[in-house]
Amino acid sequence: MLFLLLGFFCSANVVFYALAHDLCSPKAIGVAAGFVNTFLYGVGALLDPVIGWLMDRHTSQGGGQGELDYTRDDFVFALSSLTICLAITCVASFFICETGCRKQSGLGTADAGS
Repeated sequence: MLFLLLGFFCSANVVFYALAHDLCSPKAIGVAAGFVNTFLYGVGALLDPVIGWLMDRHTSQGGGQGELDYTRDDFVFALSSLTICLAITCVASFFICETGCRKQSGLGTADAGS
């Protein structure tokens, strides 16, 4: 059941590869796929330390010998950044144009006629 939910919620990454393919010229598809890949997984890698930093800034309790004791509120505060990212993504999704699986002409293609 866990893998079913993981596959359902994480499969949205594939949409961005298809979108990059539809919006780029044939010569730039490889660069677009590389950019999408770097962005998707790079943001995830960069957001982990940000969540830890937010938890460190929010906690007010200190354990013994420099250790931190995180509370539920610290986790809720830090992970609320993911909710903000989700809201931004939902709003941005309304600005994506449906291509109907057709290549878009005139979007940065220098050789649209050939």
